[in-house]
Amino acid sequence: MLEFVHGPLEHVGDDGVVVRCGALALRLRVPRGSIDGLRTGDETRWYSQLILRDELFTLFGFRTASERDLFNVLRSVSGLGPEKALLLLSALRPSQLAVAIRSEDKTRLRAVKGIGERLADRLIVELKDGLDEFLSAEPASPTDASGHLRDVSRALQQLGYPRADADAAATKAFQSAAKGAAFEDILKAALRSMQRGAAS
Repeated sequence: MLEFVHGPLEHVGDDGVVVRCGALALRLRVPRGSIDGLRTGDETRWYSQLILRDELFTLFGFRTASERDLFNVLRSVSGLGPEKALLLLSALRPSQLAVAIRSEDKTRLRAVKGIGERLADRLIVELKDGLDEFLSAEPASPTDASGHLRDVSRALQQLGYPRADADAAATKAFQSAAKGAAFEDILKAALRSMQRGAAS
């Protein structure tokens, strides 16, 4: 129905944006990573997906058509739905998510809030052989330092920790980790750091 929404940002929130389109202002739910660095007034384009659920219309927005396509693939998984699909895309870039599913990396999938053992299994079983188009040349290696920092911080934020604390814990865990440490090891170290801080 709506291919994309284009216009200046009226508002930037934690999980959505408001875009002015002529005399209208449209509210879109978007992946959290999509709003990093955006400010009110920025001219943006969002590839959109309108969903009717429980008699309510919700408009979702994505920075690329490929990300929107992956969102629709994810929400087709039994028991997942649009909200958890959005959480997955908030925590991982499309190529990283495709790699995690293809490699059966349940630890990485379960680090996302709301994704338990059963949903991780369903993602792998139902999608493992159907994500070739989302595997890009973008590095998704566990040795990618900047990617690790961002992904660990996002995973902590999905667990409910404030962004500033999550960024600090991710940075500390990465600096303390051995060279080439896996994503899950860095995430576990960051979680231990957060838990120690909460207990003190």
